[in-house]
Amino acid sequence: MKGLFWNCRGLRDLAKHTFLHDVAEDNRLDFIALSETNRNSFSTQYLEIFCAGADYVWHWRCPRGMSGEMLMGINQEYFELENIVDGEYYIKFVLRNKLDGFRWALLSVYGAAQEEHKQIFFVRVSTSMY
Repeated sequence: MKGLFWNCRGLRDLAKHTFLHDVAEDNRLDFIALSETNRNSFSTQYLEIFCAGADYVWHWRCPRGMSGEMLMGINQEYFELENIVDGEYYIKFVLRNKLDGFRWALLSVYGAAQEEHKQIFFVRVSTSMY
């Protein structure tokens, strides 16, 4: 399995679009998880650039305050998406591998970087992900 977790710090730069497309195409990625996207929404055409034409299903979280914007996608050729859990600081995909039926969870976490918010971030993530 091949995937990409990346804190991209915004997706407005064309070089980042090219990078994502090239990495997805060259490595035939199974999933992509981006944090700090600085975007509230994504068009289908926009997302197709990132997965290099593969059949991806996508989910994103809009920013909540100064952090939390995330985008995650999986290649539907290999995985069936059974459930999406959109937590306060994470996105969790419950997946089934189409080849052998193995069920598992893909989790991307992103949250408070400010010192005064870290304690609540750790408490909420550790108690709510399961």
